[in-house]
Amino acid sequence: MDKKQEIQEVLDQRRKTHGDYPRVALLHYLLQDTFDTASANEKHTYYPYQTIAINMIFHKLARIGCGNSCEVDHWRDIAGYATLVVEELNKKCGSENECETSSTSNI
Repeated sequence: MDKKQEIQEVLDQRRKTHGDYPRVALLHYLLQDTFDTASANEKHTYYPYQTIAINMIFHKLARIGCGNSCEVDHWRDIAGYATLVVEELNKKCGSENECETSSTSNI
């Protein structure tokens, strides 16, 4: 099997679990845009690792919405990103969560 066929096979497989890419991308964009528009927090108040985790969680939610909602890996990934943020916040703020929101100078 040549590389092109191999790539196509992977894409076909992922389409079944993750959904059609343009549709996933649109839902991800809409989730992010709605969050950015409706959030009470300014973007710069999030720590970089929070911003990336939020973005990745939106992507996983988009895959759930457009693909196989019973794909356990999507749900595990969401839990994993949330856990990584909790671990970082505990390091920075302690278990009592005694820190303020981030600013770009407070990374």
